[in-house]
Amino acid sequence: NEKYNFTNDNTYILRPVDSFAGRDILYISNKEELDKAIEYYKTTKNYKGILYKNNVIASEYIMNPLLFKGLKFHLRMYYLVSYISEQFHSFFLEEGDILTAEKPYTKIRPFEKSVHDTHQTSSDNDYFFPVDLLNDNLLTKTQHKQIIKQMREIMAAVSSILLKNKETSKLEWLYPEHKNGFVVLGIDFMIDDKYNVIIDIGAIFININFIELIKKLFNKMNKKVIKIKCE
Repeated sequence: NEKYNFTNDNTYILRPVDSFAGRDILYISNKEELDKAIEYYKTTKNYKGILYKNNVIASEYIMNPLLFKGLKFHLRMYYLVSYISEQFHSFFLEEGDILTAEKPYTKIRPFEKSVHDTHQTSSDNDYFFPVDLLNDNLLTKTQHKQIIKQMREIMAAVSSILLKNKETSKLEWLYPEHKNGFVVLGIDFMIDDKYNVIIDIGAIFININFIELIKKLFNKMNKKVIKIKCE
């Protein structure tokens, strides 16, 4: 019933839950585009051969991203989860990759994926966080510290949720024949032009209920100002 409850000034990004690498992402900003998107997902199958239907996450599009060399980008950070001696531990690496779009950022509609989609394959070189943002004078040392502080708060909340989540605190992190092990997960962040950090939940939690995770993350962050990009 909330189908048309948005204005033409808003743009939304639609991303199927059971997808990856930017596949079948759509952008909508009016009723006609929404109708086409609904029909598209009703008739399009994912990589498993299953119709998407309504298994799609919609979120308001972030129109003010921080730009790197005039390009939209996201940060691919790394998060290690270990299960050793029946104990869950997690570690967050505070360095990562800068992955850009192919073409310079613009708000011109309709949106082009080459402008708004950020991936390893669309980046023209290997760029690294934080060194290349600092070298490009996009960040001061103080802003870098503020960004890391936000990431630490977010990931501390994530770790606490995973530790308490029955689905993730058990041995399913491991292969059946293993008692100890670890996995390195990619964590995607965006930064807007106000230096707010936005986490891409879809990049991490493949087997967890998204809505419940979002609620828990907001509660864990004690309702602090935090944006969650559900792509």
